[in-house]
Amino acid sequence: MVDVHPLRMLPHSVYKCDSRFHTELLREQLIDDSCYGFIVVDGSCASFHLLVGDSKRTIFKKDVQLPKKHGRGGQSQNRFARLREESRDWYTTEIAECATKHFIDLNTHKVNVKALIVSGSASLKHQVIKKLDPRVRGAIVSTYDIQYSGEAGFNQTLLLCESDLANCRYMFEKNLLNTFFKHISSDQGLYTFSPYDTLYALEAGAVENLIVWNELALVRYAMILPSTGATKIVCKEESLTVQNSEAGDENTWQVTESQPLLDWLLDHYQDFGSDVQLVSGNSALGAQFVQGFGGVGAVLRYPIEIPDGEGGSEEEEEEYEY
Repeated sequence: MVDVHPLRMLPHSVYKCDSRFHTELLREQLIDDSCYGFIVVDGSCASFHLLVGDSKRTIFKKDVQLPKKHGRGGQSQNRFARLREESRDWYTTEIAECATKHFIDLNTHKVNVKALIVSGSASLKHQVIKKLDPRVRGAIVSTYDIQYSGEAGFNQTLLLCESDLANCRYMFEKNLLNTFFKHISSDQGLYTFSPYDTLYALEAGAVENLIVWNELALVRYAMILPSTGATKIVCKEESLTVQNSEAGDENTWQVTESQPLLDWLLDHYQDFGSDVQLVSGNSALGAQFVQGFGGVGAVLRYPIEIPDGEGGSEEEEEEYEY
């Protein structure tokens, strides 16, 4: 009998008679729900962004063309200056009102983000902050001057506020993958990627940190050749088929066990004294890891010589054997 304690108090009790265990409420608690809000504003655009766990998204964007300073003189100089100030005042007021709609929960009347970071043009940024709802203004932890607006400004802000997001899953994944890519660029042999190389290093006890895409679709097949008793492991996409032997055919490989590779790694990584980290493909580094390295890699304790794998055929490039 297994006694499981939830990470947080459950909102309600669940009692169901079924053929399986219902763990949906427990799985939801494993999701990083730390939410950070961002306001990026300058004279051409204002946008609001959210960083939740390892994913980021834009929730509001408004383009604007504010009148700029000019050298026109004469009797109209004061009128042009007044129109410019009125436009800026209207713009900053609207942004402050939109911030209340997006960052205040209508049910609790409290800020719906863990922290708020404001960046943008120096003067406009501070004008917006002065007009923010006191509840929203109280959630601001940092302000930054940036050169860009919109999505580019948001990405620049993320680079500047790493210290404010030290406990955020997004920054943890970014630092983890940066370490992995640094080992690749240093070329000291302290890394592996691809299922074959990574599994070989794992079973040799050389893996310190195992990095796996959380949506890895590869399946691990254990196979045997009855005529000789030889065994091998094949990792390939679940959508592909693995040829099995017909009854009595001892010269064809037979599948003795199949399991999603991700599940097998989560079940056995501790057997080899390694740590495992799951990453998503939501960030730029995560997408590069998934698309360029197959979503499986590792940081090694020491260099290890990995023999050439038997590999897959040219027709099945997704097959890996060892």
